[in-house]
Amino acid sequence: IPWEDLRYMIGEIMYGGHIVEAWDRRQARAYLEQILRPSLLDGAELCAGLPPPHAGLAQSQVVEWLQGLRLAEGPAAFGLHPNAAVGFRLREAAGLLASLSSMQQDSRSSNGAAPSSTAPPPPSKGASVAEGDEALAQVWEALPQPVEEA
Repeated sequence: IPWEDLRYMIGEIMYGGHIVEAWDRRQARAYLEQILRPSLLDGAELCAGLPPPHAGLAQSQVVEWLQGLRLAEGPAAFGLHPNAAVGFRLREAAGLLASLSSMQQDSRSSNGAAPSSTAPPPPSKGASVAEGDEALAQVWEALPQPVEEA
């Protein structure tokens, strides 16, 4: 990492023009020398669970090292709480069920009748389940009961 170039870019190009006093510029330079140095990355991870490659590797070796990694793309890789995946999956499942329900409505209305604006009612508890509809019945049982609007 070109530390001197980073210090120059941050201290002189990006913020240096805003610091007009000589002593303030000197202080900013001292801060950058203390912060932007090789020890900054000691023990750091590129992302959760991924340590940086060894310092002595050539660029081609780093590319090979990166290609050999098998990373899970879970919430922890992005610094999120594990429950973030639960919320995402719930939203995706709700969208999938809404899509399936709308396709089912379209196929039922293909006989010329107007499609209904609501999902078909769930099967009653005592009704016999036709072959192939067991999965649909299980999904309906797992869904929360809708709230009746007054």
